[in-house]
Amino acid sequence: MDARLTLFVLREISKVLLLLAERAEYQISTGPEARQITGPATPLQIKNFTLSQHLQEIHARVTSIIARLPTVASDILSPALGTIYGVACDSVTPLFQAMLDHLESCISQIHDQNFGTLSMDAAMDNTPGFYLLLALSLQEQKLYAQGL
Repeated sequence: MDARLTLFVLREISKVLLLLAERAEYQISTGPEARQITGPATPLQIKNFTLSQHLQEIHARVTSIIARLPTVASDILSPALGTIYGVACDSVTPLFQAMLDHLESCISQIHDQNFGTLSMDAAMDNTPGFYLLLALSLQEQKLYAQGL
C-alpha cells in the first residue's frame, strides 16, 4: 500500500465525515415539540432519534474498519468520528434533559409534600398522586427507550 495515497484517502474520508456531521447537525429538530415528554413520540422526536441511530451506525462501522487498518488511520479519523458521535448525542440530548427536569420536579414535589400535618386519611388520599406521577414518568421513559 502506498503510504502517501493512504494518508490522502484517510484525510478525504475525515473531511467527508466532518461534512456529514455538519449537515446532520443542521437536520436536528429543536423547539417544544422535540422536547415534549407527555404523550407518544412526536414526528420531530422520531426524526431526531433516527438521525442519532444513523450517525451511531456510521460511527460503529467506520470504527470497526479502522481496527483493521494501521494506527495512522485511527489518528486521522478519530477527531471526525468524535464529531459524528457528538452530533448523534446532541440530537437526543434536549429530550432526555426535559425528561430529567420533569423527574426532578416530581421528586421535588414529593419532598416538599408535608405528610406530617395531614391526617392519616388525607395523607393516604394525597400520596398516590405524586408517586403515581413519578411512576408514570419513569414508565414513559422506559417505553421511549424501548420503542425508539
